[in-house]
Order: sequence, then C-alpha cells, then structure tokens
Amino acid sequence: MHKAYPSNKASLAAKTGKPQDWPTPEAIPGLKDRASGETVRKTCIHCHMVRENMMRTKWEEKRLTREDIYVYPTPQRIGLTIDIDDGLKVKSVVDGSVAAKAGLAAGDQFRSLNGQPLISMADIQWVLHNAPVESSLAVVVERDGKPVEKTMQLSGDWKESDIAWRASSWTGLRQA
Repeated sequence: MHKAYPSNKASLAAKTGKPQDWPTPEAIPGLKDRASGETVRKTCIHCHMVRENMMRTKWEEKRLTREDIYVYPTPQRIGLTIDIDDGLKVKSVVDGSVAAKAGLAAGDQFRSLNGQPLISMADIQWVLHNAPVESSLAVVVERDGKPVEKTMQLSGDWKESDIAWRASSWTGLRQA
C-alpha cells in the first residue's frame, strides 16, 4: 500500500474514522492534567488510558452508548475464523452465519471489505467496527487465483460479545 501511494489515496480515505468527541488525548477529561508540563514516565498517556477515560467520561455524562461498548468486533461475530499466520485467509466459515450466507468459503483470501484495502485482520475489524449494525458490506476475495465479489448482509446483535477480556472496560466501565 505504501508503494502505491498516492495513486491509492482515494481507497484509503475511510481509514481516518469517524470524528471523535475530543480532538486529542490531552483534551479528554481525566487526562488533561496528566499531560501538562514536562513528559516523564509518570505523566505519559498510555494507549489504554485514552479509551478508559473516554468511556469513564461518557458514563459520567450519561452519554455512553452500545456503540461505545461493543467496538472492533472480531470476524468470529460474522462466522469467520481467519488464519492466524496469514491474517486475511479464511480458515473456516460457520454454517448458517453471515459469512456463509454471503458465500464465503475456507481458503478465500480477503482483498477488500466495503471498498477498503486490507493488509491484516485488524483491517477487517476496522471495517466491521465502522459498519452500521444494519448494513450490506461489499466483499472481494481471491478464490483459485481469481477475484470473487460477494455481499454480506449484517443485522441484529452481531457486534455484541463478551467484552470482559478488554482491558479498556476494566477502569472505564467497572464503577465502584
């Protein structure tokens, strides 16, 4: 992707994501004072702290939504297991799942999802995260060396899952 830039600039436009409530981590309540002055180990803002403080603030302001809680759904939520070593190769598809209904199959190699070029499973999660709960996603996979176009129909509770493993839910959601 880097070598193809800027000819692929238009296909990367959606990777910037949706506008956020705070323009920088330093502007998030709970982190404002931490980042003031000289940055030393004790005042660094760590990645996990950004999400924790965003969620804590939204909770306190009674603005926390389901979309804030159920983020970056894994491909398993739509019936896909992705090969851990490849990152874009479909290892298996659950019968009756969204992926199966779209016609995806083991061995398919993801090329794009909803128009987004992909280089890893994290890119698949990015597209799923930004997709509306009720939506259709265009899928391009490579099968037997040829591109194959499919459409996944998303609806229901496919974004919801057990979030207890997410460290950002510990401080952000676990109220005293």
